[in-house]
Parts: sequence; structure tokens; C-alpha cells
Amino acid sequence: MSISKSYHEKQIEKIDKLIQKSFWLKHKSYWFLNKWRSEHLKELKKSEEELA
Repeated sequence: MSISKSYHEKQIEKIDKLIQKSFWLKHKSYWFLNKWRSEHLKELKKSEEELA
């Protein structure tokens, strides 16, 4: 079962907002959020390739 493309896009948007906040606050979660975002981007790319 594949998670929908829109789900990953929404998650990336949310993570982007969190990354901005954590970056400005110099919060330690910044690096974790970046990693999490890249995982969603990988899944998004994989799901796009499956549809093609």
C-alpha cells in the first residue's frame, strides 16, 4: 500500500515551517527535521516513479 503523494507534500510543507522555526531558534531538532524532510522527498520521488 502506497502513501499518497499529497500526504508527503503536506508533510514536507509542515516540516519546512518547523525547520524555519528551529533554525531561527538554533534548536537542536533542526538537523533531525532536515533528515525527516529528505526521507519524505525520497518517498515522494519513489511514488512519482511508480505512477510514471
